[in-house]
Amino acid sequence: LALAAEACPSAPPAPAAGGGGGGGGGRGGDGDDAREGAGAGPGAGAGAPPRGEGPPAAAGASEDLSFREILRFSVPAFGAIICDPVMGFVDTAVVGQVSTLELAALGPNMVIWGAAVFLLNCFVTTTTSRVARAHLAGRADAARRVISDAVWLSAACGAALGAAMYALRSQVFALFGLVGAVAAPARAYYDIRVLSMPGTIMCLALAASCMGRKDSRTPLLVSLFAGLFNLAGDLWCVLGPWRMGAGGASAATCLSIYVAAGAYLWHLHRTVGLDLRVPTWARVRPFVQASGAVVVRNFCIMANFVLVSCAATSLGVVVAAAHQVAASVFNVAQYVGEPLSSCAQAYLPAAASSLRRTPEERRFLDCGSRRLAAAGAAAGAVVVAAVAAVLGRPEALTVDPAVASSVLAAVPAVCLCALLACLSCVTDGLLLAASDLKFLMASSALNTGAMLLALRAFQARAPGVPALWSAMAVMLLTKLAQNQARLWWLERARSPHEKEGGDSTSVETGRGASGLRGLRALDPVGPVACAESR
Repeated sequence: LALAAEACPSAPPAPAAGGGGGGGGGRGGDGDDAREGAGAGPGAGAGAPPRGEGPPAAAGASEDLSFREILRFSVPAFGAIICDPVMGFVDTAVVGQVSTLELAALGPNMVIWGAAVFLLNCFVTTTTSRVARAHLAGRADAARRVISDAVWLSAACGAALGAAMYALRSQVFALFGLVGAVAAPARAYYDIRVLSMPGTIMCLALAASCMGRKDSRTPLLVSLFAGLFNLAGDLWCVLGPWRMGAGGASAATCLSIYVAAGAYLWHLHRTVGLDLRVPTWARVRPFVQASGAVVVRNFCIMANFVLVSCAATSLGVVVAAAHQVAASVFNVAQYVGEPLSSCAQAYLPAAASSLRRTPEERRFLDCGSRRLAAAGAAAGAVVVAAVAAVLGRPEALTVDPAVASSVLAAVPAVCLCALLACLSCVTDGLLLAASDLKFLMASSALNTGAMLLALRAFQARAPGVPALWSAMAVMLLTKLAQNQARLWWLERARSPHEKEGGDSTSVETGRGASGLRGLRALDPVGPVACAESR
């Protein structure tokens, strides 16, 4: 997004000479339209400037994806992404100072609500993509409508999800084994957290709206403010005079979420001017169509975390509490690789999604993939050190010696999971850039099967927290191997044989090396939406 801002500082993308009609960015259409417009004829790649690429882009950007560009995109995005997991970590740290029982009740709730939010994380992809296209095309009215529609739809979906979760509370508690003494504090947290769902999903859409407008500073500041508000609320409601336990942590989180949503709405109304009229079905339908495939994939991914949490709860209060301590740290660590996944989708879709890659596209994609992989490995090393440092001192997160001992035993497995999660995020992003959602959905189902087999094998030998996280590591390693194998296959299947030469594929795709960056600037976040529209 920062690169797109440099390429188009004050004007919409220039139309290509000889192009057909108008590009995807100029019309605010789907990513397929953008790619078709960029290569609208045999001579488009060589004889006409690609859409979105004018003198400013050519003069101010290097041809390859650099480490500097990766950092400029990823660092602000990371600050916005980790808001919710950081709140969960703060809740765990504060509640752990009060009671092991309250901490054990907090663990399943974190998984339940994390899964619920992750299920509707599709609003991030869809909203960012549509707002970015309208903004790059200079269509402020279209961007305003998209943001306003996203506010309505996210609030409605959040309210519907909260109502469904409240109605199914008994079934959810039975699934997670929340019975006996742990049920009362778990219910206190659950009933209050239901109220936060409209605001939570709204925050996803509003943060995505800012990123689509190339504004990564606002989500970072709002996340920081909401996190500080949540910390103050936890100290007052849990450790302060009210002593509400897990219910106090839930109340603090709920209030901080609505504070964040209010800050987003104030900022966007001041800068964009929201039109909060109820949208028609014709305006809502693109959101629904583009989000379906992502929801299915997210459901399969969250099933793995639910399985581990259920297994931890079935092993007793100490194991459940220790697993929650480890999970709260891992839930923050696993998001370190997400900005790199978004970076791959933002900068590499022109080359990755091409069904007939030219030699220039192959070189560009190979260079960008290698640098993203190196960044993922470096980020993984930092995350491993951070996880080991935090979990190596469990007394900061719990006052129970038995829980602290279980956490220490699981440190190696949790560190391995954090490293594999970072590397897997990079490969996920490359596959999303290649518009390969069907494979990602199928492989997610296979990974759930691998998780079940690993859980049974490890728990049969030595049930406990290390066994749970060892099973998680097996699942993540399986996922990484599947993604790497698929990327290798795509490289062979989508690259022409030497005898075909580069010219024929250049004619077919309509993109040369100079067209890659222009198309990336035109459609910075569109690869997932492209696959969904197809």
